[in-house]
Amino acid sequence: MKTVRIDFNFENYSVPALIVFAERVSKNVKRNTFFSDIRVIIEDLDDLRGYLLLYYNEATYNENVEHKALINQTQEDLIKVLKIVSRYVNRIANGDQTVICSCGFHLEEQTIDPMY
Repeated sequence: MKTVRIDFNFENYSVPALIVFAERVSKNVKRNTFFSDIRVIIEDLDDLRGYLLLYYNEATYNENVEHKALINQTQEDLIKVLKIVSRYVNRIANGDQTVICSCGFHLEEQTIDPMY
């Protein structure tokens, strides 16, 4: 059985790509009426994206261990929130490519065991 799911491979994104991706997901989920009940999580996503952008910009001018640690921690936190949002979107979309893509996520096609 073939199903359409969100590609959860956020760890491989560069920091700038992750910032842009999180902004796109945030904008698209806010516009979609299916997802009005996760506004608080989207606000967390926006906050973390803003912090990551700030730390990344500061690190370009002042590269030290503290900035790298802040970037790494914020990046990990942002990925966790993106995974929460993507799991929720996957559940609501129930394999509907239109809903998944309208939220700004990428698709991953995979074979799923019906017993899973």
